[in-house]
Amino acid sequence: MINLNKIGKSVHAFFWNTYTSFRCVCVQSLSCRREMNESKSIFETDTSIKFKKLIFSLRGKKVLVIGHVRQDGDCIGAQVALCRCLNAIGAHAQITYDDPIPRVLKPFVGDTPTLSVGDIPNDAFVPITVDCAEAFRCGKTISQRFPTIFLNIDHHHLSNPGYAVHNLVENEAATCAMLAKYFFEGGFPIDKISAQALLLGIAMDTGRFLYPATTADTFSLAAKLVRLGANPAMIDNLVFNNDSIGRIRLLQRFLSSLQMEFNSNVCIGRLSSRDYKEAGAIREDSEGFVTYTRSIQGVKVGVFLDDSLGFLKASLRTDNPAYKVNDFAKQFGGGGHICAAAFNIQQDIDSFYPTLIEKLAEHFKQHNLPVS
Repeated sequence: MINLNKIGKSVHAFFWNTYTSFRCVCVQSLSCRREMNESKSIFETDTSIKFKKLIFSLRGKKVLVIGHVRQDGDCIGAQVALCRCLNAIGAHAQITYDDPIPRVLKPFVGDTPTLSVGDIPNDAFVPITVDCAEAFRCGKTISQRFPTIFLNIDHHHLSNPGYAVHNLVENEAATCAMLAKYFFEGGFPIDKISAQALLLGIAMDTGRFLYPATTADTFSLAAKLVRLGANPAMIDNLVFNNDSIGRIRLLQRFLSSLQMEFNSNVCIGRLSSRDYKEAGAIREDSEGFVTYTRSIQGVKVGVFLDDSLGFLKASLRTDNPAYKVNDFAKQFGGGGHICAAAFNIQQDIDSFYPTLIEKLAEHFKQHNLPVS
């Protein structure tokens, strides 16, 4: 005799298991599709396509990859990675510089072809700039030698006017993040030295992945670079834990110079040529000092004034985008990011200081910012 109740239970179990399996497959499929779409949104962009076309147009040509004066990690990293990429696809590229490569950044250059500005021959070169918000930031000698830039790759989207024939300017955490994105999207080769250089730039311009510009995409790019051989510990050991005694003595002088203004909402530090000389330090030793002005509790804007080269360089930092330090820097012909900017002016610190205070007061009032 047929047990209809038993058959009914078996049929119900069959369809339930089938439905459950089908549902799991659908969920997994949607999850995979979502991951693929997220990957496309990170890496597939119109600028990546433009970059690929421009780079392949340089096959067989002599190319100079130019960085800004007083190179930082993002500048050197971008120069190294782009130069190696160009050479890998058949161009003849070298990196060049107006200032000597900083001591702590030299190990990241590896065997990348380099050429100091004084040794550039009279051959026809295609000039490309990286991490240079404005053409004059390449240095006077390079700017005069190459008045027309073929390609400008930069992440200073608020201050870069697009001065080259071709401009790839994006709102990214670092120029190295832009290049990493282009390389992965375009299928360009990334050797271990390039991966390390790109990670260097990303790590330094994001404050070791702590600045507000750091996103999930930034970490995704970094993870891919580590899989290709980049070593985060190398950056920590060579850049952040490799101070000369001259730098430590210079830091001591800088910290002792700090002045609090606007009811301690603004902190200003200064260095002169005498400070460098007596500390036994060189210009690159003050890299990053401006972060100390911003790190003090309650400070909204930090300022670093340095007139050691016969002109005044002012660097500004803030944690709050509302303070728009890039707008303030524009008053003096400078620029940068909304939270990090700089400008140069032909004055010394003492003569400029009253103007700085006056203009800061006007800036805060204009933007309705509470500092007093």
